[in-house]
Amino acid sequence: MMFLSYAQNFEDVILWRALKHVENGFYIDIGAQDPVIDSVSRGFYEKGWRGLHVEPTETYAAKLRDNRPDEEVVQAAIGNGQREISFFEIPETGLSTGELAVAELHRNNGAKIVETTVLLMPLNELFERVGSREIHWLKIDVEGMEQSVLESWPPSSARPWIVVVESTEPNSQIPSHERWEPILLSIGYEFVHFDGLSRYYVSLERQGLKKAFGVGPNIFDNFAISGTAQTTVAAAVNKRAEDLQNDRNNLIGLLDQQAIEISNLNISASKSESRITELENILAAKEVELTKIYMSWSWKMTYPYRRFMRLFRRYK
Repeated sequence: MMFLSYAQNFEDVILWRALKHVENGFYIDIGAQDPVIDSVSRGFYEKGWRGLHVEPTETYAAKLRDNRPDEEVVQAAIGNGQREISFFEIPETGLSTGELAVAELHRNNGAKIVETTVLLMPLNELFERVGSREIHWLKIDVEGMEQSVLESWPPSSARPWIVVVESTEPNSQIPSHERWEPILLSIGYEFVHFDGLSRYYVSLERQGLKKAFGVGPNIFDNFAISGTAQTTVAAAVNKRAEDLQNDRNNLIGLLDQQAIEISNLNISASKSESRITELENILAAKEVELTKIYMSWSWKMTYPYRRFMRLFRRYK
């Protein structure tokens, strides 16, 4: 059965390739944002999976609760410590961050920044909420806070099979993994794939999953694009669909206009046909009347007179 992709960079397609054999799996999505748009978990949710979402912004946390009532949503930031922190929200984007330097960079680029406060909690507290349940994938998308998140992962029995971490500086192609990757490697994870935005790590205890990585999404993944992701590909598909719909509407309009013109021509043709029939009937009546005259006694009796008058006119 085809997999429907919602993620911005097809992260869900790559994860599904590795984990499609798992039924009713479980995930933890840190920096979940919208429950549909750019969602890494949505495609899994539709396949019967469930998970735990972490989202510090009130707007997106509320959307997640409304859209996923059967999943737990934690409105907090994840990091090293447990306290209230300043959080810099950029409304209606996935760029909100707990890092002031990152927020200032966005502000300098014209973004509107709304400063709030959120609870900071360590990653091991999330693991405690999950208990002994198997975690099949963990995604970390925290706009500059990756190192703090991973530093809050102490020795634990929780062993997500796959960990996906956004690994470039916000809104850039500059790598950022050098600061935090050693933490993952030190606790038993191996780097297996980079998709241009995120890096993928597989637990050393799940080496069999490594074969699913190495190439990007392709035709053999049997997936379709939902059309909701804010990617260049999805945008191009949506734009093409919109253009085709506009062309269709324009053609329907032209056909309707042609139908009106043809109808008017048919009406005119019908009137012309009626007039022709009327004239033909008049002509037929005249021909009948003329025939009657030719056959009448008076016409025959006046024949000598008519002949004399024709000769008279000829020699006059």
